[in-house]
Amino acid sequence: MADLKDNLQSLATQIGTDIKGIKASVKATDDKVGVLTSLSTTNQTSIVDAINEVKANIVTAQGGAVTEQAVDTKLQAKQDKLTPEGKLSIVKEGTQTKIKVDLSDYVDNSALTTKLGDYTTSTALNTTLGDYAKTSELNTKLNDYTTTAVLNTRLDSKQNKLTAGSGITIGVDGTIQASVDLSTMATKQELTDKIREAVTNLVDGADATMDTFKEVQEALKSDKTVTTALTSSVANKVDYSQAQSLSTAQKQQACANLGIGDPTVDLVSVYTTARDS
Repeated sequence: MADLKDNLQSLATQIGTDIKGIKASVKATDDKVGVLTSLSTTNQTSIVDAINEVKANIVTAQGGAVTEQAVDTKLQAKQDKLTPEGKLSIVKEGTQTKIKVDLSDYVDNSALTTKLGDYTTSTALNTTLGDYAKTSELNTKLNDYTTTAVLNTRLDSKQNKLTAGSGITIGVDGTIQASVDLSTMATKQELTDKIREAVTNLVDGADATMDTFKEVQEALKSDKTVTTALTSSVANKVDYSQAQSLSTAQKQQACANLGIGDPTVDLVSVYTTARDS
């Protein structure tokens, strides 16, 4: 029988599958429609408005359609008004007008390749420079070190600044001596007395036959009624420190006590019923 974790995982899987299908459907629709801002119409916020705009433009254009002959006439009138500049020239050859470009100042591919042969490639240069450290990397590495002179200066400045604290003395010859104040510490006898006092408080006047843990253990072993009742009571409690085998009824009761409800309910069925209704 599926538990609450399995039911939640099944529900999450079903919801994820449905959402994935919805996203795929929306993406397919978006791919067919395209991006509105890519429209060449004035209106770029609605496909319907853009289509209506194109229709209106077609209707307007039909009233003043331009014929092929009219286009040829316009082009012929403009053709003789072109003014070449720089490397461009316009030459008439029979009935054709051609535009020519002077490329004499440019180098061809073979000459350019020969000239570039005198240089190295970026890849070869990077490979050669790879054997060296960058100045920034070298400076970063040197920042981890200090010079001998600086180190000696710092040691000299610290040498005569040692100050003896409480319980510590520094002799003329530099010898350091320390003494510890144990007046606040308990003696061995005081510690023993404290232990005895704690044991006395623990026994708390119990009978001589029940004043040790061993005697209490033996008493529990001999009295099965108390042990059985205690074991039965503990066995009926939910254990959160280790794995525990519970019957279906015990699981449902524990979940009811925690306010979770029936852990075996088919959540996928509940979801799909609500989705498809």
